[in-house]
Amino acid sequence: MLTGCAEARDTSVEVSRSSFSGEGKVWPLTVESGKLACDDGVSVTFESSGSIYAVNGTARDTGIGREIRPIWRDDPQYPGLKISIKDLINTGLELC
Repeated sequence: MLTGCAEARDTSVEVSRSSFSGEGKVWPLTVESGKLACDDGVSVTFESSGSIYAVNGTARDTGIGREIRPIWRDDPQYPGLKISIKDLINTGLELC
């Protein structure tokens, strides 16, 4: 019996500051590494030290994971602002 025709995909990947640097991306977090995932096809989450954080607005709005601000790096050039998180979001969305 067929339950669907879509090919199964891995929806999570280990990421780190060094893996992002090697790809020319910006690492926006204060932690060195963790597991990036796509949940429910649109929600990007990041797991580190047993905690799951909502990376994009969809994950936050649906209550998947905790607020990412505590591990989101401050932008040293612009006090009060954070480093862009777009590379982390885009990498997570590629898993969807």
